[in-house]
Amino acid sequence: MFEHHDAAGKVDWVLLRVESYLQLTGIYQAIIGNRVVTRPSVGAPFDSGYGVYDVKQDRFIPLDGNTVEEYNGLQKTFDELGEGKLLGDIDGDNSITVIDATMMQRCAAKIADYPEDDEMGAPIGNIRCFSDFNRDGERDILDATAIQRYLI
Repeated sequence: MFEHHDAAGKVDWVLLRVESYLQLTGIYQAIIGNRVVTRPSVGAPFDSGYGVYDVKQDRFIPLDGNTVEEYNGLQKTFDELGEGKLLGDIDGDNSITVIDATMMQRCAAKIADYPEDDEMGAPIGNIRCFSDFNRDGERDILDATAIQRYLI
């Protein structure tokens, strides 16, 4: 699906997406950059969703939060592909903008309601909502402030 090249121009890892038609037993989510990527979890090396083939080590690795740090450019790849849902993108336009910060301010002040799809299907650590941009486990005005700082 996507090849990454090292400084010498050789392929060092490949991002793969596999579809499965099995009845799936659970859902796995990982944060990659600012994106929450969801994939069904059914087996090894991975039966559905995303994984990385490490060319140099000749191994398949299911994609999780720890894997991200090992592969240069993986976060950028997910941004380019537009995969997953961005933390802080509560208007759903696949980008983080001042509009998201403004909507969060309105929700925190109880002038408006958070979107119904703001809550994740399953929490990732203490993160339960996509509007939790600063990843502190709460959705509040501090998330809007974090977005404003991010945008600067």
